Formats: sequence, C-alpha cells, structure tokens
Amino acid sequence: MLSGNARYLIANPSRPRWRRLSVGLLGPLISAGAIVIVLQTVDVGQTAEALAATNLAVLAPCLGLVAAGIALRAMRWQRLLVPAADRAVPVRRITPVVLIGYLANAVLPARLGEPIRAYLLARREGLKAFEVLGTALLERILDVAVLAMMAFLASLAVGAPSWVVQLTGVAAAGGFLIIGVLTLGGSWPVLRFLHKMADHGRFAAARMILTRLDQLAQGFGGRSQRRPIAEAAGLTVVIWLVDTTVCWLAALSLGSDISLAAALLIIGVGALGTSIPSAPGSIGTFELALLH
Repeated sequence: MLSGNARYLIANPSRPRWRRLSVGLLGPLISAGAIVIVLQTVDVGQTAEALAATNLAVLAPCLGLVAAGIALRAMRWQRLLVPAADRAVPVRRITPVVLIGYLANAVLPARLGEPIRAYLLARREGLKAFEVLGTALLERILDVAVLAMMAFLASLAVGAPSWVVQLTGVAAAGGFLIIGVLTLGGSWPVLRFLHKMADHGRFAAARMILTRLDQLAQGFGGRSQRRPIAEAAGLTVVIWLVDTTVCWLAALSLGSDISLAAALLIIGVGALGTSIPSAPGSIGTFELALLH
C-alpha cells in the first residue's frame, strides 16, 4: 500500500519540480528588485562621470592588497585544517582552491563555492571531505563573527545612527558568543545526544547520517580547534583591515575623503548584503546594502 506522500507525488508529479524552480528563482528575483531600487536611487550619469574621473594611481596599490588578502585567507584556512589533516597543508596548494571557491561563489547561487572548494581540497590532499567542509564552514562563521565585532567598533567611532550601532552591536554579541561556543565545546554535546537517541531507537539510517556529522564536527570546532580558532580569528582581523584599506583607497580614487573607520563600516554593511538570498555574486543585494 502506498503511503500518503507517495500518492501525493503520483497525483501531483509537477508540484515538487515547480517548488524547486520557485526556490531557485527566489534569489534572482530579489536581486532584480534590489537592482531596480538601486537604479532609481542612484544618478547613473553622475556615477559614470565619477568612474571616468577615477584616479588610477590611487587604485594601483589595491592589486597588491587584494593578492595579500587572498594569501592571508589561504593561511587562515591552513590553520583550521591542521587538526583535520594532522599536518600543515602548504599555502601554495590551498591558494588555487580558494580562488576556485570564490569563482564558484561568483557564478553559482547559494554560496556553492564553499562545498566545492572543500571537496576539491579534500580530493587533492587525500582528506575526508566532510571534515574539510567543516573547516570551510568554520572559516565563514569566523569571517562574519569577527567582522560584526569590528563593524560595531567602527560604528561607534564614526558616530553612526543608533539603529546601525544597535544592529552591529547585536551582531557583535552574537559573533562573540558563537566563537566562544565553538572554542569551548563545538557541536560535540549535541552530537552525543543525537548518538544516544539513535542508539536507543536503533535507527541504522540515523547512524549513517551521524557518522557524516561526526566528520563535519571534527573540523567545525571543539578542543582540538581552540588554538587554530584563535589564530584564525587573529588573521581574520588582519584580512578585514586589508579589505578596509582597499575600500578606503577606492573611495579616495573617486574623490571621496572617508575615514578608515567609515570604510570598515561600509565593508561590514556590504557583507550583510551578501547574506541575503540573491543571484550569483550577490548582485543587487550587495549594492543595495552599501547604498543604505
């Protein structure tokens, strides 16, 4: 006898496909709406004039800073990989994979570059893919958490509107809490509870899933990651300062004299825009976040 779900799928074979299609279109539709708002708010003619008058000499150092930022990101991932790999994977072997991940994020939705780069590095270095994926997810969490705390300090320094200070303050508190949880215990207490539930119910499928989750947690946090997390957090501060300098130089090249604290706040708000569901490359939502 067919279950209720099976009868539903047979009677409505097109519904799951349409549902998947609607979810896939959500990001591009949000991006399209954001682009419309940006175009209605920004004077395109003045923007073109400003771009035409860009001081390229001021932008020149950005090339070296961008390269330095990529190298620092590869070094950060290297530190988080040490417990999973039991060795230091050379930075020169990590850097190309990092670049592939950024390329995939730019052309694919839902930040699929993260699992792609994790899979490629695991296959290249003979590591467990789920453990490497755990380190990639941990890296992204550190990115957001550290940036939130830095953006909060920047909002205080520039005297930002109260809602900006409150928003970045809440994000900073959340980031501090997340880093603390990952450093102290990671996800092990939750996994131990799930293992007990699976053993009690004797669900073979659940144990297979938990095995993968165990591998993911190996790279995600816990005692073995305390020192790597601290080192990666320090590198993250340097990385965001490098990105802040790039933003500051870009503003100067356009004739906008902003402070480094303001540039850091811009970077922080722009990062929030990339967290909104959007088309590949966060087109539209990133620009809309920076505009406001």
